[in-house]
Amino acid sequence: RRYFLATEHTPPGTQYDLAIFINAQWIREVKANEPQLVMEITRYLRPGPNKVTLAATKRIVGDRLAYGSDVQLKVVIGEGNVGGGHVMIDVPLVETARSAADIEDRTEEFVVEAR
Repeated sequence: RRYFLATEHTPPGTQYDLAIFINAQWIREVKANEPQLVMEITRYLRPGPNKVTLAATKRIVGDRLAYGSDVQLKVVIGEGNVGGGHVMIDVPLVETARSAADIEDRTEEFVVEAR
């Protein structure tokens, strides 16, 4: 099995940076100005339950870009594969979002069961 994490910022952006941790190991930070990230996370997972922590930090520099709940930072983690240069997540295991309307920092923990 292969596992992927995908993020997407709806333009003009939520102004959230997202820190990603798997089993208490820092993986990377997705900056608010990155429109999309797709990365394979299989190597960070071990068989059985794994703790994934997503820490969203609001970074307002200057004016807020958007205020609506329709502008979102979406995160999907799941089982998938690569074909034709594209990643397809067939079995979503985690789906979460932060919107531009949100202003507080938020840390969420999820358990991902790897096979």
